[in-house]
Amino acid sequence: MLKLIGAVMIMLAGIGCGYSFSSKVKKHIRDIEAVNSMFTETAMMINFNAVTFRELIIHLKECPQTRGLKFLNVDLSSVDIRDRIVESVKKNSDNFDEEEVEQLYGFFMQLGLSDLEGQLLMTKKYHEFFRSRFENLQEESLKKCRLYNSLGALGGAFIAVILV
Repeated sequence: MLKLIGAVMIMLAGIGCGYSFSSKVKKHIRDIEAVNSMFTETAMMINFNAVTFRELIIHLKECPQTRGLKFLNVDLSSVDIRDRIVESVKKNSDNFDEEEVEQLYGFFMQLGLSDLEGQLLMTKKYHEFFRSRFENLQEESLKKCRLYNSLGALGGAFIAVILV
């Protein structure tokens, strides 16, 4: 009886590991979707309000679609808010890959340094990158999540059989 309980516990641990990996993939997709919303909000704010960098970041922090992005959670009382955002992007608390971090870094370094038309074109360029990234990740995620869950369950079962 004790062996059976141990085998079940090992299988559950394998399933938990698989679920953990698949939930990371899903969280990454949600973060990319939030970044896409960030670019949409940025384009609207620039186009219709001609906001400052500080006003844009305050709006993005309060917006329900982008509230979950960790790199936006910086101290807004400092004078060098752009540097704070760039540092936060570089820390990569949201677990983006290197290319995504570089794209976000480039966006925030260039934001506000040109006229309104240039900022809108720049926002559109980065939005296209993240939109295509989102579409690719969605296709991959179905396969990866299923694979991680299956490997976790099978790995747990395999180890349980070996140990029992």
